Amino acid sequence: MGEVTTLGTLADEGVLELGDGYRTKRTELGDEGFRILRVADMEDWAVHADGPDHVREEYRRAIGPKLSEPGDVLLSTKGTVGRVAIYPEGLEQVVYSPQMCYFRVRPGNGLHPRYLAYWFKSSAFGRQRSDRSASTDMAPYISLRDLRSIELSLPPLRTQRAIAEVLGALDDKIAANERAIAAGRSLAKAEFEQFSRSVGSERMSLSDLAARGSLAFGDGYRTKKSELAESGYAIVRAADVKGAKLTFPDGGNCVSTDYASRIGAKTIQPGDLVMTTKGTVGRVAVVPSQVDLAVYSPQCCYFRVEDASGLDWGYFAGWFLSDDPQRQIEPLMHKSDMAPYVNLKDVGSVSIPVPDIATQQEIGAVQRQLLGQAHALVNENAALAYTRDQLLPLLMSGRISVNSINGGSPE
Repeated sequence: MGEVTTLGTLADEGVLELGDGYRTKRTELGDEGFRILRVADMEDWAVHADGPDHVREEYRRAIGPKLSEPGDVLLSTKGTVGRVAIYPEGLEQVVYSPQMCYFRVRPGNGLHPRYLAYWFKSSAFGRQRSDRSASTDMAPYISLRDLRSIELSLPPLRTQRAIAEVLGALDDKIAANERAIAAGRSLAKAEFEQFSRSVGSERMSLSDLAARGSLAFGDGYRTKKSELAESGYAIVRAADVKGAKLTFPDGGNCVSTDYASRIGAKTIQPGDLVMTTKGTVGRVAVVPSQVDLAVYSPQCCYFRVEDASGLDWGYFAGWFLSDDPQRQIEPLMHKSDMAPYVNLKDVGSVSIPVPDIATQQEIGAVQRQLLGQAHALVNENAALAYTRDQLLPLLMSGRISVNSINGGSPE
């Protein structure tokens, strides 16, 4: 399709800058400063700058170019290798972790940054990545040295731009929907807090709600190595709960369906509310109406309304997505050498205001409507992403042209 070069050559020629993340020392951490962006804060085409760890601003000079810039192309290189995103405008400046690499394209040098991002999802890159990927006892990875040796064929800039515009139009619509989803969630949160302040009511702990049969909650399934299989129940981990959404893993280990009876209630069900309880504690999501076969990991806790006569689902969801649970969870967190966490007893001690059921239903009806609108946009985004992912390999390989998509003759 064009001139063959390598990422290393492009860097040496000044077309782009590439590097890995900053290796933060424990003494450099602080409560404020530059937030550390880890692979868990990144999914394909989306970045969530909400992690808990910061490098103090006094270390800006030491961090150097490993601070984010809008338009940086990001590639996860350790753990889940191959996630791709573009750092967006308007997001706070963060420091990249060593689990990812950044590619900073310099303008006017024949490389379109969005084209490069899409190329990282092509089979041409995927094959080379697989050939070069290594593995440790901890996780698979690809080194910066190996990335520099990756070859790519660059078509003319006008072709790069045309491909980026076609695929980018789909991503721009997805981004617009994401903004609408975020605005809807902010409205839902404001509506709930306004209602709850106006009615006032006694509070009940989640354990007490469970004891009276209104609510069920529990942690995830502790999978044994012997129970793993190539297909079956996908394992949803804390990293799959981001931006108030639940993403289902694509590939990786599953729990065999032979163990369905052992898994029991820990299977994911439509309408569940989910909270992360280890690592980045307190991320929340609502499970949509259409779900894959999946099971919660021990890093997550699920909540399930059991008796609608005592607890309205919409009301509970509105409270769950408000700031109140997070405020109560934060002082309960325990620290370990590995990661902060809360246990099931801590979760059960969290309390919720419980007005009469008629009031709950009034508040809950508004929450249901707003959540329904958000889920409709989530479904639309899934369809848009599917279209993009089908077009991407065809365009990048040259099997179809932009002209043929726009109604012209295939090249």
